Amino acid sequence: MTFGERLTLRRFFFEAVNLLSASGFESPREEARALIEAVADIPLSRQFAYPDDVLDQATLARLEQALELRVKHVPLQQITGRAWFCGLPFRVTEATLVPRPETELLVDVAFDMCIEIAQENREKMGISILDTFTGSGAIGVSLASRLSAEKVVFSLTIADISKDALEVAAHNLKLVLPEFDAVVVTADIWPPGTALYDVITANPPYIPKEDIASLMPEVAYHEPKSALDGGPDGLRFYRRLASEARGRLARGGVLVAEAGAGQSRDICSLFSDFGWTTKHVVRDLADHERVLVFSFVASTGCHPACRLL
Repeated sequence: MTFGERLTLRRFFFEAVNLLSASGFESPREEARALIEAVADIPLSRQFAYPDDVLDQATLARLEQALELRVKHVPLQQITGRAWFCGLPFRVTEATLVPRPETELLVDVAFDMCIEIAQENREKMGISILDTFTGSGAIGVSLASRLSAEKVVFSLTIADISKDALEVAAHNLKLVLPEFDAVVVTADIWPPGTALYDVITANPPYIPKEDIASLMPEVAYHEPKSALDGGPDGLRFYRRLASEARGRLARGGVLVAEAGAGQSRDICSLFSDFGWTTKHVVRDLADHERVLVFSFVASTGCHPACRLL
């Protein structure tokens, strides 16, 4: 699409609103503002203050290209190649999920668990962390950034079965923590060997297979199916975590996992069947039981009376 020469910010905005509205966007004005800010680096304050600024040809070309993709429901973060998570910039591609704001809660909880374990085991030389299903690396890298800021001694391994996603994660690790040396490994959940970890973080695919097509088009058609598909009931990978993680967890360690909305009771029950105790169930801002913390014991766990934070 070409809007012509000497196009003002105002005119591009209204043309974008019309195209986005025709493409079924519920909030086309907000979408247009966000696209202009992300692609042209024009903040909202300037958009409102100087709507009659003329867009230069290079900026207009970038905006036109981005708009062509956005009307097809390509996520804005994929268009720009960047997403913000826990206040940090992350590269994202079609090989990775766009990090969700609610997943920041997993980082918060994992950080608290790391601090707790570090304080209870001061004789240890440092805590060992595995971020599996790492995708873009947003969880592991954000956690590492916070621990580094607090001078906590730790090691980090990030793992994913997708080599393309792992390349993005490795890039993000160097982007956020250029001096930090982490282990980056292609793996089907578990890195090779028998290493034990004090904290395991996991945000596995948890969408029931038949539900994927009904998700918003940005997710259903533009994010990797392998990062979404949790099998017929969405619990395929939780079963593997429950049965396999106990062999990779250090004594006194915890598994911190994200759950989809409405899944927490089934997941807690599943882990209880495998001898885990549910330590914490943490609700997100939408009041969904979003983050689950498990420790392994020989007896059955405490579901359904999970302790709520």
